[in-house]
Amino acid sequence: MAKAISLVAAGETRKHDGTRRWGSTDTLRRKIKNNTLPAEKIGGKWFVDVADLDAVRDAADSDHALTAIRAAAKKAAKAAPPMSVERRKLVASILRGA
Repeated sequence: MAKAISLVAAGETRKHDGTRRWGSTDTLRRKIKNNTLPAEKIGGKWFVDVADLDAVRDAADSDHALTAIRAAAKKAAKAAPPMSVERRKLVASILRGA
């Protein structure tokens, strides 16, 4: 482990705005249990690499952003007027990168 910290320290680490940097200790334990966060147990305590914590957080942030984008796209599609078949084909080709 390049720069390891204890699981408890990771769960207590806060950002400048006071929110947790990586999540609560319980959240991090769940991530270890479901193998999404690598960790090492030493002397009965869990230790995690800071780079792994950042990677797991960044992946979660990306998932949240994608969910928000999908919701916005569905909302826009619902509010849009009906499209002709030709317009649908044009939009589909643009989205495919053709």
